[in-house]
Amino acid sequence: MHSHDAQIDKLKKLTVLWADAQPKVAGFVGAFIHNFSDAQDVVQEVAQAAVESIDSYDLGKPFGPWVLGVARFKVIDYLRRHGKDRHVFDNESVDRLAGAYAKQDDTLDDMKSALAECMQGLSKRERQALDLRYVDDVKPQQVAEELSINAGTARVMLHRIRQALAQCVQRKLAEGPGVKT
Repeated sequence: MHSHDAQIDKLKKLTVLWADAQPKVAGFVGAFIHNFSDAQDVVQEVAQAAVESIDSYDLGKPFGPWVLGVARFKVIDYLRRHGKDRHVFDNESVDRLAGAYAKQDDTLDDMKSALAECMQGLSKRERQALDLRYVDDVKPQQVAEELSINAGTARVMLHRIRQALAQCVQRKLAEGPGVKT
């Protein structure tokens, strides 16, 4: 029964990891398969294959590159079956793009962490301006009204906040992981 419990735990972890990786897998698959319905079918095939081959996944290693490897094989299989399509990529192109996606996965995670750290340094008013603009998706004119400032000032404020965040993120990425400023 112990083996069964371990398998259940591994599947639970896979579910959490898949939820995070699914958009990346969908983007990777969509880069090769332009028919939305077919791409969604292949993403589902990747999910099914990941569950079926969960025993070959080492929980101590990053999930993104592993599941992109699974996706790579499913994409190649799809492309073989639809080989007459003139928009089909060759295996070497699929391999190169899979490698790029795996690297991008790590880079995006690093960027998200750096941005979260940089956001902590914003004032309450700056945070409110960003939330209004990018979370609530309101136009700068409405941001200005909410903050009781004129529209030009709101645009300049948002621009300066974006610039400061971009510089902060670049600085943190250059410092490398684990370095706090």
